[in-house]
Amino acid sequence: MFYGDLEKTHLNTFIGKEELLVRWVDDFLFMTPDKDKFTAFISRMHQGFPDYGCEVNSAKTVVNCGVTLNGKILERVVRSQTGNCEFPWCGMLINDRTLEVRADHRQAKEEGKRVAVFENKDPN
Repeated sequence: MFYGDLEKTHLNTFIGKEELLVRWVDDFLFMTPDKDKFTAFISRMHQGFPDYGCEVNSAKTVVNCGVTLNGKILERVVRSQTGNCEFPWCGMLINDRTLEVRADHRQAKEEGKRVAVFENKDPN
């Protein structure tokens, strides 16, 4: 409820017909075709929310276009030669052009964790 109130109070102004804001606990994903709105959202998030005791860690922020805040360039996801860009979010990789989503096994591998997947082959 805490972050839900933060969204309702401070972030609703960024949401229009073409925007998507998703939150998983304290991880936010904002998608928009409007670069000005995108930049304004990133800027607002990085100002923090003192009334909630929250601030964004710029080292954990990943963007798919060039953004500089307070003289710091935010980490940018690299595009492949085909122009595709998959950015990580909550254990998933999201293609910013097709919006396809797939599991990001790299993080689990890097942390030495094992990932188990159950595949139900029973047609019933």
